[in-house]
Amino acid sequence: MERTSKGFDRILIRNIIVAVVLACISIAIIYNTMTGYAAMSAIAISSFINGLLEPRRGWISAVIYSGIIVIFWLIRPIKPASEDLAMFASYLSIFTSLTFGFIIAMLGRMFEK
Repeated sequence: MERTSKGFDRILIRNIIVAVVLACISIAIIYNTMTGYAAMSAIAISSFINGLLEPRRGWISAVIYSGIIVIFWLIRPIKPASEDLAMFASYLSIFTSLTFGFIIAMLGRMFEK
């Protein structure tokens, strides 16, 4: 099924908005938890959703998602419950979101055919 450029732009904008919302939810979980399991689960589930929404250009959502989390860590407008965990999860979100997004996008393209 071919996408028109107008439809593609709307889907991309929708996915960017979803990535921003998922990043905000992940930040809330990362900054309010004391265990790494909850933080990593939030990042993994968010990356899974990003990869499913856009199998062709999911890297755009992954970069926006991880960029928001890392920038939030660098600015530090609020104090996290565990500063070490917040730093670890913030920087690890870059690799996790790109990896999960890539794998899920590959699976999505495989099942699309």
